[in-house]
Amino acid sequence: MPQKTAIFIDGGYLDYVIKDYGYKRIDFERFIQWLCGDKPLLRAYYYHCKPYVGSPPSDAETRMQSNADKFYTYLDTLPNVQTRFGKLKYRGKRDDGSPIYIQKGVDVKIGIDMVQLALKNKIGHVILVSGDADLLPAVDIAMEEGVEVTLVVSESNQTVASSALYRAVDNRKEFTKVVCESMLVNGNND
Repeated sequence: MPQKTAIFIDGGYLDYVIKDYGYKRIDFERFIQWLCGDKPLLRAYYYHCKPYVGSPPSDAETRMQSNADKFYTYLDTLPNVQTRFGKLKYRGKRDDGSPIYIQKGVDVKIGIDMVQLALKNKIGHVILVSGDADLLPAVDIAMEEGVEVTLVVSESNQTVASSALYRAVDNRKEFTKVVCESMLVNGNND
């Protein structure tokens, strides 16, 4: 059985965890190193949706898109990191008038990549940064193939992983506020 590790990061979920701790961003090189520890890394996959941009885009949307593009370019320069994108779908407005967007396709992409690597015997360990129960079938298949699955969980009460996902995995690794603070990027509290 291969001993390589694959990391699967749901960027939307991670954004919420970091925001729950009162921060904006972390150093992804340090984050990936912390996730992997001394296990050899095959690849870290980062999944997210690019920001919604109307037609024509507002100034705020243009700035958001530019910042997102810079961040994804940064991720693409990191060794053994690959970005994958879903789509944002507009779902109406909240009571306060702010728009509601939901991610589409992110969980499916995570699940497909996890299952493919497990079935092709490319990995021995999965580290999953997500809280979505939609990933249970992929986790089950990976584990049936002999892959050890670790779920990264937050100590925050605001961002909670599905209890079914929490129970299904082999191990859990806690991403605490103290750990998050050790990975902050300068200017994070602006």
